[in-house]
Amino acid sequence: MRRLVFLVALLILVAAAPAHAYNAPGPRWPGDTIRYSDTMPKAWNWSIDQAVRTWNRSGADIRFRRVPRARAQVVIGYGNLGSAAGLATIGRTSGAFVRINSLLYRPLRERDRVFASQVLAHELGHVLGLHHVRSNNCRLMSTPPLTYCPEPPQPWLYDCQWLSKDDIRGVVHLYGRKTGSSPRPYCLREPRPEQLRDVLLQAPRVTWSVSKAWLPGTRVVVQTYDLSRCAGDVSTPLLATVEVSAQRGRVRVPVGAYCYEVRVQNRYGLANDVVVLTGG
Repeated sequence: MRRLVFLVALLILVAAAPAHAYNAPGPRWPGDTIRYSDTMPKAWNWSIDQAVRTWNRSGADIRFRRVPRARAQVVIGYGNLGSAAGLATIGRTSGAFVRINSLLYRPLRERDRVFASQVLAHELGHVLGLHHVRSNNCRLMSTPPLTYCPEPPQPWLYDCQWLSKDDIRGVVHLYGRKTGSSPRPYCLREPRPEQLRDVLLQAPRVTWSVSKAWLPGTRVVVQTYDLSRCAGDVSTPLLATVEVSAQRGRVRVPVGAYCYEVRVQNRYGLANDVVVLTGG
């Protein structure tokens, strides 16, 4: 009989989960490779890749490898799971699978892709043979996962070191250790947007060339200061700020002898270099 584990979207108490450092009942998969496939839309590619990479870089002597569906030992797909975010079989079993709640994550929104990847990584931990643990620490295999992790220092970053030492001890307990690489503690949620080009002051507007490389949610911000700002006086008070979609290619600004600082930033606030313009 297959053993299944649900990951509930709300914080729950799992009475069966011990308060140990890790909970690794297995059974382990033979060899050093688990073949997987998925039936998810392309929007899930990034989240699936990140989840797989999390375990492949754990330092344990096991890795997931994408293969055609006919050769897969594990299949990732949608399922109707009620209030649970995910569901997975535990350890080596015939017909192993990971299911993601279609009611919560279809379609997958851009803002949800990091958490969706964390859910997938948690469920893949079950596939490896790990069970839930109760913990007030930052652990992938707690329920919900990564609940007590420190906040990133900037909103455009996310914590990409999802495996705690205990998560790693659990998978190494099952598969042994190999040399692994440690990921950076924080990663960009989205790349820094391409720099502004052809920025001009054509009073009462600032204009720029629109880039096809800009992702949805990219914004242009124009801040207006006294001219002394352009002369190097960083204490000059801010007079006005306007912010518009970068796709507009123009924005109205106050007219006069002012210093304008123009920057493009992604939806999380990560900006490129400031372009300085002077009016008069």
